[in-house]
Amino acid sequence: MLTRLAAMLERAASVRSPHDLETVLTDLCRTIADILGYRAVVTNVYRPTFDDMFTAAAVGREESVKAHVGRSSPRETWAPLLAERFERRGAYFVPGDEFDGYLLGVHPFPDRDPADDRDA
Repeated sequence: MLTRLAAMLERAASVRSPHDLETVLTDLCRTIADILGYRAVVTNVYRPTFDDMFTAAAVGREESVKAHVGRSSPRETWAPLLAERFERRGAYFVPGDEFDGYLLGVHPFPDRDPADDRDA
């Protein structure tokens, strides 16, 4: 596992184009899904120039990934998701039962099956 993460970090240092970045972030999503057993993982990136959140990479159901990667949403939409209670050492983890993103128009993976595990 550590070898895999180290290799990803090395690749991240060599990113020179948006395509390279998408590839590295998709690998990161896949690694997180594999290691933690998640069925879907999404990486959103804040773009200061546009003041928005851009869905840069995802893994999960193919149709969901195609529908979401490359889309953006206003930064203020994400403010409740970036609350201190969800912050985990520089990243944000929002358990499925603690926030209804649909109220804000945030539709991460609307066609997913609900998980039985509270920490899913």
